Amino acid sequence: MRRLRFVTFLLVLLPLGAEAKSPRDSEKPTYAACMQRGSHAEVMDCMGAEYRRLKKLLDSISDQLTAISESDTRPALVAAQHQWAAYREAECSYEGLEAGGTFGDEIGGDCQLRMTAQRIQDLHHFLDLERAQIPTPRKPRAPK
Repeated sequence: MRRLRFVTFLLVLLPLGAEAKSPRDSEKPTYAACMQRGSHAEVMDCMGAEYRRLKKLLDSISDQLTAISESDTRPALVAAQHQWAAYREAECSYEGLEAGGTFGDEIGGDCQLRMTAQRIQDLHHFLDLERAQIPTPRKPRAPK
């Protein structure tokens, strides 16, 4: 019965998360305008600035999640974040190489932005679950 309540709660909660805005939804209008300039160097500068903005947001959310995580799960969270970053680097390097040439740089840069924005959403989801103190088999609901 407890498991059924947990599954029901998740089914209610997950659609709410699906409606959450992507970190890239909040791109500054200047980023979109910047991307229209045209030259390869200008596009790469725009992507670099946007990546730095997303990276700062990712680091902030990761730090918040690490701070409220239980001590026995914190090392796994830190390891997962390091492994995800290595995966992102490998995946985006592959995508850029596959496209080739200067266009490959833009494809690789877009991959970095896309994957970082998705990771921010994922960590936001975990942060929301931690803050709500959702009961799990490892973490029973705190007594009232």
